[in-house]
Amino acid sequence: MDSLRIQNLIKQCQIHESKAQFEIYKMYSKPLYNTAYRIVKHEAEAEDVVQEAFLKAFKNINSFSQKVPLMAWLKRIVVNQSIEHQKKLKRYDFDAQHKLEREHDSSENENEEQEIDSGTLSSTRIKEAIQKLPERESLILGLYLIEGYDYDEIQEITGLSYANCRTSFSRAKKRLQNELKNRTYHD
Repeated sequence: MDSLRIQNLIKQCQIHESKAQFEIYKMYSKPLYNTAYRIVKHEAEAEDVVQEAFLKAFKNINSFSQKVPLMAWLKRIVVNQSIEHQKKLKRYDFDAQHKLEREHDSSENENEEQEIDSGTLSSTRIKEAIQKLPERESLILGLYLIEGYDYDEIQEITGLSYANCRTSFSRAKKRLQNELKNRTYHD
């Protein structure tokens, strides 16, 4: 859809035009559902998260500056809403998980990294392997590899320090590589 049409829909949403809101919902709900599902890992909860995110977006549509694409703005709301949902369910306790990981991995060399050869793996297999990782690692890898957020954005979204974000990413990447190797041997 062309940017002029989207701008027109945004203006209509700013005056609470329900047809424009529904059209935007139809355009973006499926990819945003996929984003939410990768974080909450439950169909009904992902649907609820997307509904809440759209309500929040339409309520705050006047703050949308159009400096970023509408999809990017909506995706950020969905990611934040998904994480808030998980926190309410106490699924993410970043500080406690970080302490446990630090104790568990104290003997491991954090600088050892192997590259994931994504050329030989399907994106479906990689996504499935990411879903099998611990919650925090799954979230960080999903935000980085699938959603395209950088470390600064992930740090802002999760509330982790920059160093913790990078360390968690490194651990997650290593666990993902191991998961993919194990799956390759068992397939």
